[in-house]
Amino acid sequence: MTRTATITAGKKHTLNYATASVRFRSFTASTNVKFSGNVSQIITQLGGGGGGGGNHYRNAGGGGGGYVVQSARITITPNTLYPIVIGAGGAGAAFPSKASASNLDAIKGGTGGTTTGFGYSASGGEGGNAGTDASTAASGNGAGGRTGGNQLTLNGQDGISRINDSYDTAILYGGGGGGRESDGDDSGFGKGGSPGGGLGEADGESSKYNGTDGLGGGGGGGYVYYPYSVGKGGSGRATIIMVLKGA
Repeated sequence: MTRTATITAGKKHTLNYATASVRFRSFTASTNVKFSGNVSQIITQLGGGGGGGGNHYRNAGGGGGGYVVQSARITITPNTLYPIVIGAGGAGAAFPSKASASNLDAIKGGTGGTTTGFGYSASGGEGGNAGTDASTAASGNGAGGRTGGNQLTLNGQDGISRINDSYDTAILYGGGGGGRESDGDDSGFGKGGSPGGGLGEADGESSKYNGTDGLGGGGGGGYVYYPYSVGKGGSGRATIIMVLKGA
């Protein structure tokens, strides 16, 4: 295999796949790809970015995990550039200008970015809801944790669809972010769904609120008084399985 550029995170590249030994590639940054003449068709899987967590002084839902789309077999043209755009994770909900009893806004998390390539697209997860809306789970491959029920509903849901991790193995994708609730006896925080969902706000767990990049995990819901506590969604992924001539 020859490469016309070195892979650097966050930058676009042009890759040229030339040998029969290369049948699978996975991308977590936007790139351009082209194929040599011994590749006849490809199958691509695309995973969108996870939604960001919501924000409220009592009830904040987690973001939904990114969706997965798989293509049919695509006939490619050799030595032609094909762009792949990886969806970014949705932003965690913004914070009010002043966290006080007179400014307790319910703010929704950002929607995850769409991953595109080869004429296909995979949507990002919905941003986490907040306030009274937080009783409705943010939609996604794995739904975000919601409030108003019990500890189980606060947990983000595991991803449903899978994405290839190698030529012949697949993993779950896009777990939802956990919610957080502070309302009498129902106080608590939710765990992130598998894989990659962020934790709902809990004191001392700030490193775990974000969804996992490359897995489209939803961000955890946050608490208005702790600006660090709202999780952003994890970025998406794209994979390619190459069908070689004669296969």
